[in-house]
Amino acid sequence: MADDILAQFEQPGGRQQQARTQPGQQAAATGEKPEYLAFEAQDKLITVELERATAPWRAPLLKYYLDISYSPRFYSGFTMFFTFMRVTVTGRNLKPVIDAVRLGKCTCLREYHPDLFAPPAEGQPVIEHLEILTRPSYEDEAEGQGAD
Repeated sequence: MADDILAQFEQPGGRQQQARTQPGQQAAATGEKPEYLAFEAQDKLITVELERATAPWRAPLLKYYLDISYSPRFYSGFTMFFTFMRVTVTGRNLKPVIDAVRLGKCTCLREYHPDLFAPPAEGQPVIEHLEILTRPSYEDEAEGQGAD
């Protein structure tokens, strides 16, 4: 009888693949910059990690997620609305990121910084800036613009 009764249900390489998805672990061991990934996706999410390069990270619960605003013409930015904050994302080639957010599979949004990551390949999604405004801030901003 096997020690791990659930091993029969695991996909081959499942645990090894999970270890590989942690950005920077292998690269840090060799002294190289880790590969840049603009986002990560998986099923059954609770939070989305907002990984900023030079500011504190946030991990809002997805039960507070309300809406996304984006332009399907350029895919150069989008805004996520939560009950208590607004997250504005700008970058390049963001269609796969927007699709992951829309489908509820985006677990992480990662801001690119050349000192932290190797340059992304041409045509890959790149998040250049993540701006987070908490509710009092974005309500004040809306009042200043004469919005409802």
